[in-house]
Amino acid sequence: MNTMINKTILLSLISSSLLMGCSSGSNIPNSGVTTEEVYYSSDSSVKNNNHSANQVLWRSSTEYERSEVDVYTLHNSPRVPFQTLVNPTVYFYVPPKLSETDRVPIPGYFSEFKMYEKEEYALPGERNLSNGEMYEVSN
Repeated sequence: MNTMINKTILLSLISSSLLMGCSSGSNIPNSGVTTEEVYYSSDSSVKNNNHSANQVLWRSSTEYERSEVDVYTLHNSPRVPFQTLVNPTVYFYVPPKLSETDRVPIPGYFSEFKMYEKEEYALPGERNLSNGEMYEVSN
């Protein structure tokens, strides 16, 4: 009986402290600028080179970042000799039509899908090339 009273008191203390924590007010600082002022203002801070702490400073990418990096060379790992099996893409055209409910025109469009649900891979030496020779793994 005593433990039941202790659990009830503990539960009421926890719930009251949670409720008091939620009602303590806003933790968002007030900058003095309204949302409407921000929406209609021009980007004068960027034009005047006044950067605040919450603005992102942009820089141009370096030559290394623009270059294509070969991950196999970068990690010193061998190339995987698996090739994907042929999975042709089927293209189809849906002609323009009128919607059934509102009789609003729907424009025609092209769409595509793969014949197989996922890409399948051939084991090394398993895939035949177009000239009849077997695929050879180069080391």
